[in-house]
Amino acid sequence: MNAFAKIRFFFIISLVSVVLFSCDPNEKLPPETILTFVNYRIINDTAMNLQVRFQKGNGNLGLKDNEDGNNLFVSVFDKQPNGVFEPMYFVNNNRDTIYIIYSSRFPFLNTDPNSSVRGMIDIPIPKGDFEEMQKFSELGWVKFEVYLYDRDLIRSNSAVSPEIQIK
Repeated sequence: MNAFAKIRFFFIISLVSVVLFSCDPNEKLPPETILTFVNYRIINDTAMNLQVRFQKGNGNLGLKDNEDGNNLFVSVFDKQPNGVFEPMYFVNNNRDTIYIIYSSRFPFLNTDPNSSVRGMIDIPIPKGDFEEMQKFSELGWVKFEVYLYDRDLIRSNSAVSPEIQIK
């Protein structure tokens, strides 16, 4: 089983930190989760970190430790020769097409359901995964789409990165 197939099954993208978390009952934000892509950082040409801002008009966000599943997703898009970004994929030994979608857990925010929340999510792309993306990228340019689901399974908007050169 190659590295991308392992990624698909083990969901190795992890949520590193939730920072700048705040609650303000007087602040009026929309009830849906709003994500905004903030920044990325390539580390020694072998790994990457994505940074996304979140805000939500109620505290209904995150999974508890005893809850199953994942609620944070990152799709990878590869730039094609015609300039269009298509979902990145590879074909495994069984000739199955495997699309590159990482999933992880956004942690439970123990907040008043009527309070607004906001903060930053740091999403690491570890060395092995970053190197595989470099290997499978046709032109060496990618975009990332990040989205998550709240506790009511309502999908956020998509935060999309700019074009990022990875090789």
